[in-house]
Amino acid sequence: MPDSDQQEKSLPEFDPDHCETYTASCHCGTVQYYVILSPPLPKWKVVSCNCSICSRNGYLLVYPERSQLHMKSGEEALKEYSFGKERVLHKFCGQ
Repeated sequence: MPDSDQQEKSLPEFDPDHCETYTASCHCGTVQYYVILSPPLPKWKVVSCNCSICSRNGYLLVYPERSQLHMKSGEEALKEYSFGKERVLHKFCGQ
């Protein structure tokens, strides 16, 4: 029987007829992107990360498929940071 935590981590099934586009940017506006979520955001499981960056900034996260994330500008300005066991790569605006 699958662990209930494992079931909660699976991504929602993408439905092109039931999706919404969300635009976002870094604070200074250099990095701009949009993400297409299906179902729309209110139906997603939101995660609170306990790393120092997320805790300090109060970030809440969703994890869409990479194919649902589209960079508009500023990808060259992104810097990288990994913590702990360095399994997760955190990208942020270096400006």
